[in-house]
Amino acid sequence: MHKAARTGHLSVVIPPDIVDTATEGSAAREGGSIRLSCIATGVPSPSVLWRRDKHRPIVFRHEGGRERKGERHHL
Repeated sequence: MHKAARTGHLSVVIPPDIVDTATEGSAAREGGSIRLSCIATGVPSPSVLWRRDKHRPIVFRHEGGRERKGERHHL
């Protein structure tokens, strides 16, 4: 099986900026629920990667745990 590869160049015109930190420092008890959101802008449009403390991944109990509406990202 052959793998395809391509090299490209990305110019960051405007670096990403998180402009909404209203939920920063929020916490939920185990088994509880919480809704977190942020607004991230930039050119090209930034991708948001949500992580737990110590950079551990977040495990979702169901599909659709992440949502994006324009610049606003919800978890």
